[in-house]
Amino acid sequence: MTRAQFDLWDGNHDGKIQREDIQGEARRVIGAFGESESTARGRAVMSGYEGIWDYLTSQAGGKNALSREQFEKVSENNMNGGSDGWDAVMRPHITAMVQLCDRDGDGKPQRAQFSNWLKVVGAGVDAATVLDRFDTDHDGGLSAEELCEALKTGDGTLEFSLLG
Repeated sequence: MTRAQFDLWDGNHDGKIQREDIQGEARRVIGAFGESESTARGRAVMSGYEGIWDYLTSQAGGKNALSREQFEKVSENNMNGGSDGWDAVMRPHITAMVQLCDRDGDGKPQRAQFSNWLKVVGAGVDAATVLDRFDTDHDGGLSAEELCEALKTGDGTLEFSLLG
């Protein structure tokens, strides 16, 4: 996870991330897709964000707030593509985000849906470029599995900011 991710998640800009910051970001993302956190999609996304928070804080010794330095250290050590934390925490989060932005229910956000996702989370990457590179079955969309594998490789083209 990156410096930009910390800045995005530090919702009240106090130099630390707390559970309330993570929940606020989840609510913002959910709302941007016209969902409520009470829907199945909304609950899954909220759970994904909270899962990331719970995992990161457990790896930081149970802290209830993470400074930028703590966040970056714990993220780097525990959330890279080869860690147990990645599969346990990031895969469910990515799956929930894919379901949230997949407005037509086909299991794969298409170019316009994926582009909207990138705008909502402020990823700063081009949807067409990402789709062209990581749509391994060339059907014009990214499944949760395709996206997980692309992010897990640690290729550098996609950053965690893509995830919200």
